[in-house]
Amino acid sequence: MKVLSEIIKNRYFIKCAVLTDGNERKKTENRAINLKRDYEKPYRNIEVSINKETFEKELIEVNKDGKGKKVVLQALNSTRPKLGIEEYKSEFAFNLGMNLKNR
Repeated sequence: MKVLSEIIKNRYFIKCAVLTDGNERKKTENRAINLKRDYEKPYRNIEVSINKETFEKELIEVNKDGKGKKVVLQALNSTRPKLGIEEYKSEFAFNLGMNLKNR
């Protein structure tokens, strides 16, 4: 944690984005709140936004039609063709990134 604090404080990074969610009744429930507390307050160059839904649900909702729909469907199909993605969120995010990169 100390090394990360030094990197942030001295601005040794150019740009960074971290997407996470906190699922109710799971051990990650307060993760976003904790990130906001730990990083946004001490470092003015970091902003933490907390959404109501999970990243995947919001991503799918925003891309129900248009260009994004095909990319999201390809990522979902690559991840779990017949089942949901509840236990495969990391794999879904990776597949989505690969589909976006290959466009």
